[in-house]
Amino acid sequence: MTIEPVPLSGGFAADGTKELIERCVARLVSRFSDEPFALFQGDTYTWGYVGHIKRFLDEVLEGVDPAVPAALVLRQRPNCLAATIALWGNGRCVTLVSPIRPDQAIAEEISALGSAIVVADTEDWARPGFAGACGDAIGVELRATPSMPVTAYRARPSQMRPGVPVPADHAASVTTSGTTGPPKRFAVAWDDLRRNVVREPSSDRGVVINTLPLFSIGGVGAIATTVFGGRPIALMDRFDVREWAGLIRDHRPRRAGAPPTVLRMVLDAKIPPEWFESVESVYTASAPLPAQLADEFERAYGIPILQGYGATEFLGGVTGWSGDLFAKWGQLKRGSVGRALPDIKLRVVDRVSRKPLGPDEVGNLEVDSPRRAKGVPAGWVSTNDLTRIDHDGFVWILGRSDDVIIRGGFKVSLPEVEAALLQHSGVLDACVVGLPDDRLGAVPAALVVTNGTGLPTEDELIGAVRDRLPAYMAPALVSWRDEMPLNSMLKKDRLLITSLLAAELQERRQRA
Repeated sequence: MTIEPVPLSGGFAADGTKELIERCVARLVSRFSDEPFALFQGDTYTWGYVGHIKRFLDEVLEGVDPAVPAALVLRQRPNCLAATIALWGNGRCVTLVSPIRPDQAIAEEISALGSAIVVADTEDWARPGFAGACGDAIGVELRATPSMPVTAYRARPSQMRPGVPVPADHAASVTTSGTTGPPKRFAVAWDDLRRNVVREPSSDRGVVINTLPLFSIGGVGAIATTVFGGRPIALMDRFDVREWAGLIRDHRPRRAGAPPTVLRMVLDAKIPPEWFESVESVYTASAPLPAQLADEFERAYGIPILQGYGATEFLGGVTGWSGDLFAKWGQLKRGSVGRALPDIKLRVVDRVSRKPLGPDEVGNLEVDSPRRAKGVPAGWVSTNDLTRIDHDGFVWILGRSDDVIIRGGFKVSLPEVEAALLQHSGVLDACVVGLPDDRLGAVPAALVVTNGTGLPTEDELIGAVRDRLPAYMAPALVSWRDEMPLNSMLKKDRLLITSLLAAELQERRQRA
């Protein structure tokens, strides 16, 4: 049996999005209960499984104000995903919590949220401090087995802490990736779930292969696609590049999406090109794409990479490439993240005066998008991304304004230092950060991953930078790792890298 997608305009979709999702979930768990909902570790989970969890949650939360949100620790597992959809099916907002954090950080976040309802996997309930942080919230434990009974963990509604309702249009609360600072939390409206679903050709209506964490804005879009399209979703408890590539091979999508780090992993793992023979293009948008990486991937697999740009604040992408646009301009505009998507306004402004700049002038990007997270102000929204927009409307992201440090009065662009290191034949990947320095104000430091063809010395890499850039841009420290530290969004974890390099530099100075 094939599940036909629900039309998102006209007819069936005459209701508001919240009512539409409630109807979609009810339809899937009743009419299509034997159809696949998720694929996980060799098992197939059906929409009947979602119905089982929904009925349990209906009973546990009977009498609880539907405006009170539920905090949900969203692991990449069918039980957690099913609970998210079940709560949406009851019209309840879900506050999504990342499980990929230390025990104390998770407990502190749960305590700070003060949610009256907490839903989590057995593994999370067993974390030190987790249950205590939930206090007298209604707790629901999700067992990670295919037959999986769910059990109320503690208080019933009559005993629970007072819940704090959220506005009626809130469907979810998500956090930014926290690449360069503490993650920020934003609310996503019900209508945004409908707007973020992009209908694909019928040949691409198979399994949803999602690379990003479900608790991210990209993951929320994948969940909405599963609900509106009735499409099963393939889940990986932890990202594994061979497993991901195997899903591409087995389910044969026409398009694939992946952060640049995944493209690097594919090359390093020497995934056979035939595994990607169905793929016509790869879309990447979550982090800058080095030109060398794009060239290497396209040579190896013959698949064009369509780079875009977006942010949680704008509920996803604001620029991108279509196939036709890439065919006409792709080689001429190599390195660009494409043009503004429909209804999106972009401009570049001076970093200090905020005055709009002309074509090809470099400044900070500002975005005016009809799609934005709740709480993001109307009108132009400033970013820290250094950008230029050319005469043809193509956008280049050149780094972040906070990726420039002052070393003894001289400006040092950290992305330029990274690019110089990547030119060395022995360097596979690099991340350059700024470290405080009592004498110079700040100095660049680098963490590199080598390609296994021989370990270049620190002096050799510093010399390679000096050969290409002014001497004051050479890193004060080069450190090696077997692999690049990544955060939950598969981006370079610059906060962790900064901490590691700062400790190493301090230790070195103490020994000197």
